Amino acid sequence: MKTRPALAITAILATAMVLVSALGLCLGGCSSKPTKPGQYTNTKDGFSITAPASWEKAEGKMGMTVMFVEPLAGASDTFRENVNVVVEKLPAGMGLDAYVKACNEVMAKMITNFKEVSSARVKLGENDAQRKVYQHKMGVYDLKVLSYLVVHGGRAYILTCTATIDEYDNHEPAFEDICKTFQTQ
Repeated sequence: MKTRPALAITAILATAMVLVSALGLCLGGCSSKPTKPGQYTNTKDGFSITAPASWEKAEGKMGMTVMFVEPLAGASDTFRENVNVVVEKLPAGMGLDAYVKACNEVMAKMITNFKEVSSARVKLGENDAQRKVYQHKMGVYDLKVLSYLVVHGGRAYILTCTATIDEYDNHEPAFEDICKTFQTQ
């Protein structure tokens, strides 16, 4: 399939960008105007999502449409938990199953110490989605990720929520709350 390299790049970039955003190296100003604190709406890519108002938000960094990064909890905190959305235009007729399969192949090959914990078809708002939880290593961090893959209107939406393995269980409820606000338009 001619689109596989683009899918591979997106999956790899989404994972690589998590660490960059988590470390706060690429945060900048945002231009979106929320209707309520923490809300982000992107009319060009047809979606909205809401994160806690205290989280930093940046748009258009390193291929991500938007990223939200939690403030550090204290002086000993070295990893910033985060949620980001990547949007990819898909070839005509590509559905969720084909997209999930392509992403799975890339992740298994390209992500260091990739280990899938769970994967299930679910509803995210009005959309069918693939909910995945996986672990991997990036630099000095052992990470655990909650991810939702959604295909809607010729686009793939990848929501990625990342924490260290030790902190993941504490953050999963907040990650789920953020993901539940995701809507396509």
